[in-house]
Amino acid sequence: MGFADKHQDLGILLDISHNYFDNYSEDGIVKFLGCRNFKALHISDALQNVDIKKGTHLAIGYGSIDF
Repeated sequence: MGFADKHQDLGILLDISHNYFDNYSEDGIVKFLGCRNFKALHISDALQNVDIKKGTHLAIGYGSIDF
């Protein structure tokens, strides 16, 4: 049982940019976390396999999101 499972009243912030940088896909993240208590979603574009300072928190369209 993980931390979020032990504290089900605690809201979860999902940060797509950092999770994506850590080589987790968006679908994989949501599938893994399932129906837990999401309260916020932080979406920013990101690139994998580059320095974290250059690969996260990019403007939409400058990373992997195809706009």
